[in-house]
Amino acid sequence: MDSEQFFNINKGDAFKKIVPEKIKGNIVAARLSGKLYDLSDSAPEEGKVELIEINSPEGEKILLHSAAHLLANAIVDLYPDSLPNTSNESEDTFYYDFNMKPISTEDFPAIEEKMQELAHDDISIQRKILPKAEILKEFRHNKYKLDKINENVPDGKESSIYIQGNYIEFCKGPHVPSTGYIKAFKLLSISSTNYEGDINKDKMIRIYGTAFPDRKQLKAFMLRREEAMKRDHRKIGQEMDLFTFDNERAPGMPFYTPNGAIIRNELINYMKELNARSGWEEVWT
Repeated sequence: MDSEQFFNINKGDAFKKIVPEKIKGNIVAARLSGKLYDLSDSAPEEGKVELIEINSPEGEKILLHSAAHLLANAIVDLYPDSLPNTSNESEDTFYYDFNMKPISTEDFPAIEEKMQELAHDDISIQRKILPKAEILKEFRHNKYKLDKINENVPDGKESSIYIQGNYIEFCKGPHVPSTGYIKAFKLLSISSTNYEGDINKDKMIRIYGTAFPDRKQLKAFMLRREEAMKRDHRKIGQEMDLFTFDNERAPGMPFYTPNGAIIRNELINYMKELNARSGWEEVWT
């Protein structure tokens, strides 16, 4: 990062006050003494601040995290009975889990339209510190959030929530300053899962998406993804009638067709020959 991205700050000053106007739209967070802060936060001490650009690795992660919450905001608006659970981000994508009525990728255009509407409104994203008891009261109608609060906040302590218009999220942050920073995003896929990964617990719908600082980067990602999908062995294998999938009976488990079974058995026989030549004995567990 360029040296011009470092600025001095006094204790109690808001980080957003030290962001130069010419780079304001590119800055999403601040780092002081090794800790990341929202731009709306006040500095707990004086020191030298590093401003986090939206195009930096940390800035892109903050953008993905904020886009996941934008998705949750849209889902709650469109499906009032839905219960958001939790989100996560990887290098280029995010997902959010919901307990809600079944939907499919055919519903994505309407959800994306709602997300675009919320982004266009440039809703301020505000962090608020509350006692645990008040946070529990705020999320009293969402049992999944109550679990997260009780797991992460000791009794008598405080934690943070984020207020985004009519949507409230239990989260440590940081987030982009407003929904208007989330300019280029796309919902990618949907799958089923269970609460806390436990097959005996509630069913969840997991929605995957991505977000980038601009549409050019989003377009490049989608092109790379399209090319990768063309080479996906799961797609090629089904096109060659070697196996199929049944996500209702066994998600992620291939069911070999007669053609696929022939190839599978030939590979097993070849492996047995190689083991025999090398003097290896087989065991089963």
